[in-house]
Amino acid sequence: MIRALVLMLSLGAAVAAADTTGLVAGVFNPPRLAPDFSLRGSDGAELELRRYRGKVVLLAFGYTSCTEVCPITLSVLAQARKKLAAAADDLQVIYITVDPDRDDAEHMRRYLNPAAVGRRARAVRNLGEQ
Repeated sequence: MIRALVLMLSLGAAVAAADTTGLVAGVFNPPRLAPDFSLRGSDGAELELRRYRGKVVLLAFGYTSCTEVCPITLSVLAQARKKLAAAADDLQVIYITVDPDRDDAEHMRRYLNPAAVGRRARAVRNLGEQ
């Protein structure tokens, strides 16, 4: 719980530092468990939310041809991971495309930039097929 609070505060500080005119974020208070889901990941494996129980999961939505908001979102996630240092090992990023027709698995893997967002970050590309 404390890790989640630290993460939210870190993300809030990073977002506040960026030009976020028109962007809105929120926090569930009190926190709630997310329902389990299963989607095909960009690595071809089934991605199930329950695999990450015990971690803080950051779920983001976007698409690779997005030129304004999506790169900012990934930048904020990368900054948060950097600020968390060793605690970032308890963080899992899941990035779901809203344009599965154009975002193939290879493009999603390159776009996600694991070096910045985290080696274990996962991209999900078949949201429209579920």
